[in-house]
Amino acid sequence: MTNNNTLLSQNVKTFVLLNAEKSFKELESLSTLQLYVPATETQFGSIGMSPFEDGSIIKTIQGFDIVSITQSFRKVNKKKVKRLLKEKLDEMESNFEPTAEQEEFFVDKETMKDFEHQISLSLLPETEIEETQHFVIYDSENETLVVTNANKKVSEEITSFLRYQLGSLPLEEIADEFEFSQAIK
Repeated sequence: MTNNNTLLSQNVKTFVLLNAEKSFKELESLSTLQLYVPATETQFGSIGMSPFEDGSIIKTIQGFDIVSITQSFRKVNKKKVKRLLKEKLDEMESNFEPTAEQEEFFVDKETMKDFEHQISLSLLPETEIEETQHFVIYDSENETLVVTNANKKVSEEITSFLRYQLGSLPLEEIADEFEFSQAIK
């Protein structure tokens, strides 16, 4: 039983919903609603609303409004990126000819980041898509929003996505993972 509580506490973030320009229920009527589509071979990731089996965006269960948001991402092999980057730099260095302005071979940080990004993009088509489904639960009586299956970074991505969909969604975190785990013990 303790393991289940620990797992739950590590995967739930709780926020208080302050004032939103649109209610959570308005998601269903938005004409610009971004539905989930898996990341393409040219994208590192994607996020979108996942309709329930009946096609609805929001389910209300015992007074709680629930939406499903799915994220997908592609992770390139970092070791392969580093290896390919080294090969590129080695080739550039072997072709380098000193000039009066630049006597030694040198590549600045911005150029290195650009090379790394280009190599990562070139590897995307051979990577597998990983998908994660998150549920966002809104308790209108207590004006709290719970994001499941999310660490702090992911919960911010999800709430940022909801802000984008709704126009605004001011939130204040009211419990961190430790506080939440203590509360459910």
